[in-house]
Amino acid sequence: MSTLPVTSGLTLLAEWRIDWIALGLGAGASGWYLGMRHRVIAAGQSWAWTRTALFGLGIAGYLWCTNGFPNAYSATLFWVWSIQVLALLLLVPVLLMAGQPVELAARTARRRSLIAAATASRPARVIEHPFVGPAVIPVVTAVLFFGHVTHLWTEHTWSATGIGVALVVIGCLVAVPLTIEDRSATSLAVGVVAAISVLELLTDAIPGIVLRLTRHLVSGHFATRQAVWAMSPLADQKLSGSILWGVAELLDLPFLVIMFLRWARTDQREAQHTDQAIEQARLAGDHAAGAAASQPWWLTDAQLAGRPGFGPASTGGQHVTVSRQHAVPPSLEGPHRGRR
Repeated sequence: MSTLPVTSGLTLLAEWRIDWIALGLGAGASGWYLGMRHRVIAAGQSWAWTRTALFGLGIAGYLWCTNGFPNAYSATLFWVWSIQVLALLLLVPVLLMAGQPVELAARTARRRSLIAAATASRPARVIEHPFVGPAVIPVVTAVLFFGHVTHLWTEHTWSATGIGVALVVIGCLVAVPLTIEDRSATSLAVGVVAAISVLELLTDAIPGIVLRLTRHLVSGHFATRQAVWAMSPLADQKLSGSILWGVAELLDLPFLVIMFLRWARTDQREAQHTDQAIEQARLAGDHAAGAAASQPWWLTDAQLAGRPGFGPASTGGQHVTVSRQHAVPPSLEGPHRGRR
């Protein structure tokens, strides 16, 4: 049985279990970032203080998860361990990547081409693909909560530190598409990514639902380490499932907001490009080019040309010029505006 005091608001700040390896990693990452930032500013370049603040919040979150209340109680209470895992996987990486450490390294590196080649390599593109993250998160959480990892995590400091670092790295790779915007992507592609993100929001809930509704213990570790004042092991597990279910959904909401804002910006940018093309064609007197630029993409798409209701074939072979304002109802125009 554990001899830790009853959890309260005071224990969130007062209870610590120091992980010296994690402290060293946090101090090393902070020193590297501040040193690179100093070099950038000394070279006459600007670096937003908000980026530094967000990176600092990420380091502070990592140190608190690995040395503070979560680390002190994670070996005793399932629900505390769940919070520790979710913070290291979903919250800390987003804060760290919001500090743009990759861009900072690229600005200060003597051989920037190496960093550019590494980030543009095929493995990096696969890892950073927006479809990979939605598949990785549910798999990782399922392995952690149902793969008997709790004993390895809570019994050995070195293994807990290693798994924690691995979670932060995985979370950073998942967060990369959110911090680096591909301005060459079309609104249709960004919309598909947003739809996949909604699907990921639903699949993230599956491990938490299973953990919440199951009637047997998935891990006997916490049953043997329970404090005398704690709830029953099964109730502790159900609370852990509720946290995994609810917190994972809440932490996914910023991802969705970012993706939908990016979708709106991309659609607006495409509309501006279309307007510019029409205006340039009008000034040049090329009415055919202006009419082509103003048409919705499905009227000139080669694959749809032979289908009923699409393209010139649907009008008896006569070419139809449709104005941009009246091509389709406004409710249907947005995601495809200006595409051909």
